[in-house]
Amino acid sequence: MLLLLVLVLAPPSAAHAQASNPAALVLLRESVWAGPDRPLDLRLRLENTTDERLGDLSITLSVETPTRSRAEYDQAMSSPQPRIAVVSFPHPIPGSIAPGASRRIEIRQPLTGLSESALYPVRLDLFSSLTPVATLRTPMVYLVQTPKLPLQLTVTWVLWEPLQLLPSGVLGPGPIAADIAPGGRIEQTLEAIRSGPLPADVAVSPVLLDELQMMSRGYRAATASGTGSTPVRVGTGSAADAARVLDELRSVAADKGVQITALPFADPSLPALLHGGLSAEIQPLMQRGDQEVARVLGQPVTASLMRPPFSEVDTPTMGRLARLGVSTVVLDPDVAPPPPDLTFSPPPVANLAAFPHPVNAIAPDPLLAQDMTTWAAQDPAVLAAQLAAGEIATIYLETPGTPHRGVAVVFPERTPEAGRFLQAFAQAVHRAPWLTPATASTVAGDVRSGQPPVHVRPRALHSFPAGYASRYRAARNSLLQFESSVLNAAALDARMRTDLYYSIGGSAVRDVPTGESFMTAVTSSVQHVLGKVRPPPAGAPVTLTSRSGTIPFTVANDSIYPIRMVVRLIASSQLTFLHGNRQTVTIQPRASRLLSFTVQTRTTGRFPVSVQLYTPAGLQITESQMIVRSTAYNRVALVVTLGAALFLMAWWGRRFLPRRTS
Repeated sequence: MLLLLVLVLAPPSAAHAQASNPAALVLLRESVWAGPDRPLDLRLRLENTTDERLGDLSITLSVETPTRSRAEYDQAMSSPQPRIAVVSFPHPIPGSIAPGASRRIEIRQPLTGLSESALYPVRLDLFSSLTPVATLRTPMVYLVQTPKLPLQLTVTWVLWEPLQLLPSGVLGPGPIAADIAPGGRIEQTLEAIRSGPLPADVAVSPVLLDELQMMSRGYRAATASGTGSTPVRVGTGSAADAARVLDELRSVAADKGVQITALPFADPSLPALLHGGLSAEIQPLMQRGDQEVARVLGQPVTASLMRPPFSEVDTPTMGRLARLGVSTVVLDPDVAPPPPDLTFSPPPVANLAAFPHPVNAIAPDPLLAQDMTTWAAQDPAVLAAQLAAGEIATIYLETPGTPHRGVAVVFPERTPEAGRFLQAFAQAVHRAPWLTPATASTVAGDVRSGQPPVHVRPRALHSFPAGYASRYRAARNSLLQFESSVLNAAALDARMRTDLYYSIGGSAVRDVPTGESFMTAVTSSVQHVLGKVRPPPAGAPVTLTSRSGTIPFTVANDSIYPIRMVVRLIASSQLTFLHGNRQTVTIQPRASRLLSFTVQTRTTGRFPVSVQLYTPAGLQITESQMIVRSTAYNRVALVVTLGAALFLMAWWGRRFLPRRTS
């Protein structure tokens, strides 16, 4: 069966009127493939950009000599010079076009006379009174028979937004409100995923989900001046958009053909963590990312497949990921070097060197990615998308019918392509008969590069400044102390844990003050709660009237949480604690508790006693000092003193006794 895909291309400005062209041809729609029994259908818009009426109209469709390589294809599509025509088809157009007006026409053209499977450049010339007034160039894929071994196509969509949440809980300035609005970037990307080929991979940023959840519940947005905030109530404005996008995300994730993966929580730079002394945090961030995406979307994630945020990896990072169970990573173009001495397009899978074993990498074709970015900037989007699909067809036509071949397309975090291009491209490749959609995991297993492991290209990557890891560990230890002491504070604890992770995330490594603000928020919150604990007043007196007694005092908790703490008394050697000098107690919110320690004194006098309050994990919360005064008599000393007094009295009294005369 004859299969045909027509793809229309014009130079960037040829889709609209130019100074040298009195008219323009704009592609509105086209059939994806055609054959002898399935004519080519085109829908065009003819625009008259002159001040005169255009009449006696006709369009000539010319099929030119086929291209034999990707380089020749690019040259044929970009050169204004016509190639030799194989066949031509005239199409008279009745009527005329008024100045500044436009008309829509349809061309339904059966194609005969072609016998070779190839990509044919096609030229559409618009004539008025036999004078050429506009041109469109189009590549046409002509397939003699149905492909028996189509090219595997894996498409990865990365859903990401920059971190706009501030430690205060306010949404700071940024693009998310516009991106999730109807017609925004996220909205159009989701529409492209729904209309595109399945299976497909969707890599979701937990930062995006965190922001959407917060916004959907109603939130406060920072003002333009940054000095205040305004409320956005639930169900209104961007809050309603966030709720809608969350529902759409869950619907996409529930599709059987979609494979969900999660970016590590906070979208961190993995090499920055590894080389900045924070490598121990990579696994918790990966696990937290998987858990958050699975919880919010209600679907399991594929843990063995990973998209490193912004494709930032190096060879040591690949080794760490391999040890954590990652078998395949999805990278941007040019990260994994292609095999040397290639005759055809590079394979979509690279074998990356890592210890203890290599890791597969989904490696998009750099030339294809660059061309797609260039075409996406053109208008209309249908032309750009059809041109992109045409270049993918040239990859298939290099060695048609060869098994274990494929092509990878990745739309990264900062997708430069316009939303309309994404939708048009997804629809074009969805109906391309030479493509078989597959997940990244499937392509990694089926399409082998056949090359030895290669190292990631050296690149300039983000890094944390000296001392940043130490400050992070101090904030983390502060949170651990909080968790060991403060009870029933799950919401506050979760917020501080999130802030702690954000302090080493992608936004933090690109803007260190942002990360430090999140660390400060954690330590300040801990100090605010534990600072509500009050020991006994400094200098409070306690009097002991016997050798054994108790030291009573009160510890107060002015916070809204129960707090568990260790109370320890430190005294001089003149005081002995009969039942130990520490107690572990829990004090309820906004309450106080009377404590007592049993002691024994060795002598009378005044003794300072320090009251120290600690978390169960060992962090000192606060301290004060009491004064213990002992008025008890020592019995042994009293007996000795009385005996000495009696002896002296007896000795002195001898003088009054009668003496014997000699």
